[in-house]
Amino acid sequence: MSDDAQSTLGERLLEGVRNLWRTVNNQGRVLDHHGQEIEELRSRMNSLERDLHSLKTSRGIHRARNQRLEAALQEAEGKLDEVRQRLDG
Repeated sequence: MSDDAQSTLGERLLEGVRNLWRTVNNQGRVLDHHGQEIEELRSRMNSLERDLHSLKTSRGIHRARNQRLEAALQEAEGKLDEVRQRLDG
């Protein structure tokens, strides 16, 4: 092989290695960026799950409070009926 051919081959190999190195470095940056995005999404998902859980809890608390109020209202209606019967009778 002539010196020119070896020089050209060496330059092409060097350029190929440089391109490969740039690609590897670029992939590392892309992976780092994706990792940050994943962490942000996880954080947002956890926050939304906490909000959803608090809404479910809140709804359950309101449902129980409603049942207690309805029971108290029925009890009051029953006492009102007793008072009416005593007044009428």
